[in-house]
Amino acid sequence: MKKIIIITGGIGSGKSTVLAELAKLGAIVIEADKVRHKCMEPGQSAYNEVVASFGGDFINPDKTINRYKLGVYAFANREKLKLLEKCTHKYILEDIRETISNINTAVIALEIPFLPEVLGDLKYDKVVAVTAPEDLRIMRAMERLNVRRENIVAVIAAQPADEEYANCADYVIENTGTAEELAERVRGIYKHL
Repeated sequence: MKKIIIITGGIGSGKSTVLAELAKLGAIVIEADKVRHKCMEPGQSAYNEVVASFGGDFINPDKTINRYKLGVYAFANREKLKLLEKCTHKYILEDIRETISNINTAVIALEIPFLPEVLGDLKYDKVVAVTAPEDLRIMRAMERLNVRRENIVAVIAAQPADEEYANCADYVIENTGTAEELAERVRGIYKHL
């Protein structure tokens, strides 16, 4: 039997670490950010729409989209962020649906940085929200992405608050402890799936 678990939370909360723990336990993982990156490659589903909406200022010499530059621009302006999401979300969801439809029996852990309501009619079984204090999230994201503090602060400001993630969740993981404590919490949740 197939079970779909949504892993959600803001940047730097620890979603990827939770996802890695679920993979160790046997879950098949899907990362919405990786799907988005793939959709925005030249010749892929969202590429032309993103280029038409944002212009050539965000195109690298090799014709790829400069995702970092576009992200900084979009996260600094809520309307531009909505436009970027409009250009990409439908293709991300289409790809995720197709991937899930080809999996028959497994626990599927779908990592998304947005609220599950954006998934439309995609059926899922449980939602796990990963939260952490903002200063910790900023530090983690700066280390992982090697970007400036103000870029991370802009992303956090554009994302839902931890309370919104928690309100839509069946399980909430407050990721402030050790890696082993986090792994133990993930194992506890996995047993109840």
